[in-house]
Amino acid sequence: MEFFIKKNSTLPILKVQIIKDGRLDFREFDNLTNSSTITFSMKNVETDMDVIVNKPAFVVKKTNTTGDGPEEDYFVYYQFTRKETRKMGRFQAEFKITNSQGEIILPLRNKLFINIDDSFSEVDLCCKPNK
Repeated sequence: MEFFIKKNSTLPILKVQIIKDGRLDFREFDNLTNSSTITFSMKNVETDMDVIVNKPAFVVKKTNTTGDGPEEDYFVYYQFTRKETRKMGRFQAEFKITNSQGEIILPLRNKLFINIDDSFSEVDLCCKPNK
């Protein structure tokens, strides 16, 4: 899974859908997320150095009303700060859901890569009047 964001940017928000794999009933998952700590970590692929370690992440539930009845989808998300996107590069990231029963690392099926690309906008432009 690839995610792209520009240097010194805070948007878009990184959002990963939690896949329904049949191992966990979604009612149980709703209880799990309410009593769990959800964190986000990211490390540089080239240097293997951690850039973000266990920063708080969040869960959102989206209800779809198509078909026979309402269907719930869960997403974990994280919003970067400008400081975290200051350096360009390729990074491997993961979400971790931890509670008394153990921990789950997301995404389950594919690795998550964050690509921070060069920005075409100037972040240090001065908006103050000339003296």
